[in-house]
Amino acid sequence: FFGRMAQGFRSSPSSANLQLDIVRPVEAKYPALLFKQQLTAYVEKIFAILRDNFKKELTPLLSSCARAARTADGAVSEGSDANHPWQSLIDSLNSFLKTLKENHVPRVLVQKIFM
Repeated sequence: FFGRMAQGFRSSPSSANLQLDIVRPVEAKYPALLFKQQLTAYVEKIFAILRDNFKKELTPLLSSCARAARTADGAVSEGSDANHPWQSLIDSLNSFLKTLKENHVPRVLVQKIFM
């Protein structure tokens, strides 16, 4: 690639063939566009993986919260057993948020995960 670019800079416009003139501007723009597309695809893929793993982690916790609510059967219980599933859920959310912050995940992505 760099050899062709250097050759294009050294050759005079009259000696350059038409095909090289057509390809050269595309080659100059293509790497940046390709990088942007690949970066976007990579971020979208990573975001989907994070979201799916997060859902897998939260699903059992949410189920245990629902079971705890059903077993309470309308009675208000202030015991630690009734609050344990909810505390586990909160701890998991806090742990995940802490991990995202420690790894400098952009705020926009963090908000999209939690919304």
